[in-house]
Amino acid sequence: MLRYLAGRAAVAFFTLLGVSLATFFLIRLIPGDPILLLMPAEREISEERYQQLIIQFGFDRPLWEQYFRYIAGLFSGDLGISAFTRQPVLSEFMSYFPATIELALTATCFGLLLGVPAGMIAALARGTAIDLGLMSAALVGFSMPVFWWGMILITFFSGYLGWTPVSGRISVLYFPTPTTGFMLADTLLGGDLRAFWSALNHLILPTVTLGIIPLAIFARQTRSAMAEVLNEDYVRTARAKGLSEFRVVVVHALRNALIPVTTVVGLTMGGLLAGAILTETVFAWPGIGTWIVKAILSRDYQVIQGGILLIALVLILVNFAVDVLYGVLDPRIRAGGAS
Repeated sequence: MLRYLAGRAAVAFFTLLGVSLATFFLIRLIPGDPILLLMPAEREISEERYQQLIIQFGFDRPLWEQYFRYIAGLFSGDLGISAFTRQPVLSEFMSYFPATIELALTATCFGLLLGVPAGMIAALARGTAIDLGLMSAALVGFSMPVFWWGMILITFFSGYLGWTPVSGRISVLYFPTPTTGFMLADTLLGGDLRAFWSALNHLILPTVTLGIIPLAIFARQTRSAMAEVLNEDYVRTARAKGLSEFRVVVVHALRNALIPVTTVVGLTMGGLLAGAILTETVFAWPGIGTWIVKAILSRDYQVIQGGILLIALVLILVNFAVDVLYGVLDPRIRAGGAS
């Protein structure tokens, strides 16, 4: 098991190193001069001041030297300072991250609550109109882009019906104390039910928008796994023993079918943290997606580098946790990783 974990940790380390390398050099291909963008548009920067800023931000050094200085800072826990806010990148990330985590968690729960039962029903009704209808709906949900779902939901539920707000995390009438960073938790801890319902109302449309694709993935994966498990000998044996259909399906079949689904859930959860950018942009959700988009538009190199690297770190940690969990569930995986 230790060799298995060491192998996964080595892969995670070199993956993170590769992400830092690619991010550092690729963002410098973005058109625009970051030094000029630091100055207000109505002011003209002098050549002397321009050179001072070049030296101050280290842009006068060769790229390879800039990169190694950046890596050295990473090992000491320094992700740099935002050129615009003058705040440490790590502290800014931590202030935006809870909003993205809250959105990703609720989207995952939404996908699981609807996707797993839909996949199970489709597997039990294989070849029928129910199976075809559920899998066709899952295919549509998976195929449509996130921003399209967001605009459709906003138009219908916010614009036409007026049921939900369009943007933000909570009404401007409420100011919950940021204890955990999760708006639902903070409003409950504050004992303000009106603020809680406002936060929940703001969360509905972004959750559905971000959760539609995971829902489709979970449904299709559950259907595939259940269809395979239902043909196993131990399921037929359970039926032959006279066990109830509910016990056969839920205890024997679904329990084993959820092993591959667990892997998909972990990987999807990690992907949602990185893929929430479009959803956060559509709904003006103040998470890391919106933060990084602003940094890209303003050419804030330190924020772009640090933000992408931290997102990659979260994804790698999630994937690592899934690898470990899968190794625990299936000893054959550990044996293969150790050989």
